[in-house]
Amino acid sequence: MTINQVRNKILEEAVRLFSRNGYGSTSVRELAEAAGITKPTLYYHFGSKEGLFEALVDHHLEGFEQLVDNTVNLPGTVVERLRWFSETYLLGGAEKDDALRFLMSCSLPEASDSPNPNCHVFARVLQIVTPLQDVIRQGMTTGELREDLDPNAAVLALLGALNLHLTTTLKGRKVDGGTVDSILNLWFHGVAA
Repeated sequence: MTINQVRNKILEEAVRLFSRNGYGSTSVRELAEAAGITKPTLYYHFGSKEGLFEALVDHHLEGFEQLVDNTVNLPGTVVERLRWFSETYLLGGAEKDDALRFLMSCSLPEASDSPNPNCHVFARVLQIVTPLQDVIRQGMTTGELREDLDPNAAVLALLGALNLHLTTTLKGRKVDGGTVDSILNLWFHGVAA
């Protein structure tokens, strides 16, 4: 295996073990055995178990950041771009149970199983979604969205709905394009008659 393949295998096994057993209940030995490597190899790549945890958080947040950046730079209307983001985020996230469990558990403000209380996953997510607020502002300018929206509240409402649906997939609920349509219909039109 190449160096990148080894690193990716360690990340893959770490997210699986951390999400199922918790950070504190997963030993370096277990991580190394699951990845088919030695403990020194793990230390070579990540320095420590905590370093592996932080690299895992960075890895998944970088993927989310790329999704947001792609959304902002897509051609099309604001509505089309927000639909593409929502579908990609929801359906892609639903395929990654372990990553979803891991990020949801360490996104809590007082994540008890996080080795680094300064990790602040939730705060980092809030920074990453700032470009989505710009997309909302564009929609307000073009008339696709109401002029009186609070872009921050609108983004949080959309992410809240998507994340809640994502967490239900951990209990076996299926999501699909119809789920995205339902969420966006409520988000765009509300529930008032």
